[in-house]
Amino acid sequence: MTVFSRFQRALLQDEYKSFGLPSPVQGSLEIHHLVQKKGDAVINLSIMTDQTPPPVVRIAAAEQALQGGYIKNALFVRKMLCDFYEREHGVVFDSEKEIFLTTGSQTSLDSAFKLLIEPGDEVLIAEPEYATYEPMIYFYGGHATFAPLILKDNRWAFDLETFERAISPKTKLVVISNPNNPAGYVYRKEELREIVRLVKENDCWLLSDEIWSLLVLSEDIPFTSMGVFDEIRDRLVVTFSSSKAFGMSGYRTGAIMGPPDFMTAIDQVVRFVAQAAPTIGQVAFAKALEFDKTGEWVEQRKAGLRKRVKKTVEEMNGFKKVQCAEPESGVFLFPRIKDYGMTSLEFASRLVEEKGVYVIPGYFYGRHCDGYVRISMAVPEDDYLVGMQRFFGFLEEHK
Repeated sequence: MTVFSRFQRALLQDEYKSFGLPSPVQGSLEIHHLVQKKGDAVINLSIMTDQTPPPVVRIAAAEQALQGGYIKNALFVRKMLCDFYEREHGVVFDSEKEIFLTTGSQTSLDSAFKLLIEPGDEVLIAEPEYATYEPMIYFYGGHATFAPLILKDNRWAFDLETFERAISPKTKLVVISNPNNPAGYVYRKEELREIVRLVKENDCWLLSDEIWSLLVLSEDIPFTSMGVFDEIRDRLVVTFSSSKAFGMSGYRTGAIMGPPDFMTAIDQVVRFVAQAAPTIGQVAFAKALEFDKTGEWVEQRKAGLRKRVKKTVEEMNGFKKVQCAEPESGVFLFPRIKDYGMTSLEFASRLVEEKGVYVIPGYFYGRHCDGYVRISMAVPEDDYLVGMQRFFGFLEEHK
């Protein structure tokens, strides 16, 4: 059998073996097999985000599909996105030199890692992490270190001391998702300022994954983009996407922003892989950014999520062995279930087998997150209510 060395590195088998866990890839295959065996009896509470963009977006995309044609890195879309960042976040990007449209945010992340990570480089990840960060880092020959958020009194918190211990002159790149995926934590501006200080002191790059920034649920907690800190703009990469805020995952359109020399290289990296983001997705993204037409839809979506959060978290924390913070952003709950005495993979697997409910094991989001599971609220109402009642029944039976 052919051995593909980069793929073998990305499996992270040795790294997770020391934690007594199969690699996330292997664990994912195991639980997917269980779900497939159960078939239609399973309620899926694992999905990333709904697939229902506003009607005006769907219509614009359909019309473009009928017309045909090809657009690469449309300037009018880049201008609209830069206008959005300036209006909403006070960050000015040059639409011609500092932004490039990609096939979803995943291509943005992959392209940035290709450019910034050399074999042996150390990359610091703020944990919990988006599930593909760590495998990609190892795929390109890097080595990951971690600075976990802390769950205390059913609230997530940033721990500056942990971050300071984790970063060093060996660190080539720092990666954070803000708001955090999957914990839903929104970094405070003063916390970001400390991260900026440490990035400057250690002369490394910073990638800020900001794709959940439009779905901040806590109305008293403002989102701050890393782009407001001018002192690191020469080493800052920001990613954004149409997928999460507008329910447009299938449209595969995102954006990456950074200094001009970096963006010149990104142009070529994206061309090598995909040439350009889908034309239909670019047109739909532009239409989604017309907030006079889509803003009400976004606000209604956030209101529905807030309602689910309040009710579910209150009920969740009624179980003595569970700790669940209210997510400040996004569509996920990330409860701590460690006191049930199971690994997160065992917990999720038994939940599928015994109750027909599919959630994601927490360790898929970092090797230090094994005591958690991820639950999506971006599912139809009936499925969500039935799925959560089954979940609570599982907690009760195993208490």
